Amino acid sequence: MCAGLTHGGVIFVPRTIAQADTRLLLRRLNGLIEREGKADWRSRVFWLRV
Repeated sequence: MCAGLTHGGVIFVPRTIAQADTRLLLRRLNGLIEREGKADWRSRVFWLRV
């Protein structure tokens, strides 16, 4: 990564969450937003909790 550059943030999904399990994915995304929603997401990396 180049120094001084920013990005919009990245959310990684663990392989333990099945791609077809939309409900679980949405619940985990909602939980992340509840925990971190007011934070500055620029240049941050998040992992969804299993």
